[in-house]
Amino acid sequence: FETNKLVQDFSFAGYRRGEVPLSSQPPGATYNVVTGYGADPTGAADSTVAIQNAINAAAAAGGGIVWMPAGTYRLSPQGAD
Repeated sequence: FETNKLVQDFSFAGYRRGEVPLSSQPPGATYNVVTGYGADPTGAADSTVAIQNAINAAAAAGGGIVWMPAGTYRLSPQGAD
């Protein structure tokens, strides 16, 4: 993944080993990265910090859904390599 910088879709990966269907009423709050955190779904501006802030908020609340509406999100590497 380092060479092509693709973000893979793991949205349902590993949920109870696929043995339990996803709930239509998922637990926890929904954190919309666009309306709640200012991420840019057009790809014109970097959305890394906005998305990370939504993830942090969900983690601090003990879980939830980080929702990324359809779009193209520009991300940049964070932290030490």
